[in-house]
Amino acid sequence: YICEMDARVMWDNKTGHSRGYGFVLFCSQQALDRFNTAVVSPIYYVMFTLLCLFLIRKSSIWHLLQSGDDPYVA
Repeated sequence: YICEMDARVMWDNKTGHSRGYGFVLFCSQQALDRFNTAVVSPIYYVMFTLLCLFLIRKSSIWHLLQSGDDPYVA
């Protein structure tokens, strides 16, 4: 159970669409810590892992390994 006091989404006045962010006010530090542990940490872990995989795939090392050449031999 996580108690939240208030949640606000930021809206664009011209388009009427969400700006993509908002604010949440929690009732205590413990509630915020519980939310971070349960929701935010796993999301950041997945995003970081996907970013690392993407960067490795785009790097020159990946292309060398796929070509069969030894990257340590000059």
